[in-house]
Amino acid sequence: MNPNQPNNLNNMSNQGFSPYPEDIPKKSKTPVIVLSVVIIIAIFGIIGAFMFGASTQKNTQTAEITSLRSENQKLAKQLEAEAVGTDKTSAFSYLDIKEWDIRMPLNDKYTDVVYRMKNDNGITYVELSSTTLKKIATCVNYNGELGIIKKSKAGIIPEPSTHVVGFDSNIYMLTPHTQTCTSNVKDVEAPFKASILEQFALLEKAPSKRIKADTN
Repeated sequence: MNPNQPNNLNNMSNQGFSPYPEDIPKKSKTPVIVLSVVIIIAIFGIIGAFMFGASTQKNTQTAEITSLRSENQKLAKQLEAEAVGTDKTSAFSYLDIKEWDIRMPLNDKYTDVVYRMKNDNGITYVELSSTTLKKIATCVNYNGELGIIKKSKAGIIPEPSTHVVGFDSNIYMLTPHTQTCTSNVKDVEAPFKASILEQFALLEKAPSKRIKADTN
């Protein structure tokens, strides 16, 4: 080695550089660890969000199915109620009250009307009802009542809130059932009751039965 040649090692040492590998600064692993933790948290977050979304979707679908079943049941009841007129009380769409020898014509759409003779404190009256309204009843103990008819001699002052028809020295007073007690008031119950009021105004004496003469 030339003694006059500059010593490179000494020069590097003097300038602050180390020629030995162990003196080279090592890179920190902290960013890698942090990045790994972030990735793991993100993965768990995605999985959790997916599971929560699936659970929410399942609950929503269950609620929709329950709602559809409820609507189907309501629609079935409504359709059943609207099928009025299948049980006619007579061949000529008249309600014949034989005990009083009278009859009331029925609207072709609302012929599902029946009656019962009842007695309250010695007063006999007719109770009108409909099986159609009974089928869609919402009130407790409601059997499709439409109203009651009372009979009295002409000249008697009618009871308040009654509709009155008179003939043959008698008056007939209808007291409508005003309480709403069905699941379809607008389309079934209200029109049905209104029809009864209209038809009651046409109440009449039942025609006399003709007896065929014996020609023998």
